[in-house]
Amino acid sequence: MKLLSIVVLILGIIALTSVLTVYWQIRQQDPTFLKEEFIPMDVKVEDHFGFNTDTDAIHFGKVPPQNEAIKSFNLTNTYQFAVVAELSIHGAIAPWVSATENTVYLEPNMQKKVNLTVTIPDATPYGQYYGTLRVVFRRDSP
Repeated sequence: MKLLSIVVLILGIIALTSVLTVYWQIRQQDPTFLKEEFIPMDVKVEDHFGFNTDTDAIHFGKVPPQNEAIKSFNLTNTYQFAVVAELSIHGAIAPWVSATENTVYLEPNMQKKVNLTVTIPDATPYGQYYGTLRVVFRRDSP
């Protein structure tokens, strides 16, 4: 039992070291990098519209083929300097989702609303589809 605890501790230390090393390498390659966030997204393709107001992800709700839905979210700069937020969309719904802006400039303590629109193609089979919104924050360079 003691050996198992030691092995788990060592594996935890190795995992933490790996994550910190990757973060350090990213910072060394791009000194403007501040942080990145990943926000899950989903849409349910059905024959009628439906709403999902949960705030744990970007839920477009139920959307029929050949229709669209819009979700809004706020980007906030909590730094004391200007930042640029770069948005990219990944996953199965990536080809269907567009943002009002993919690069958002934010002054210190500024907040900006961004709209995401999902457009369901014709003949899309009914079902649940997923994706991820990746937001990378970088220090604005003069």
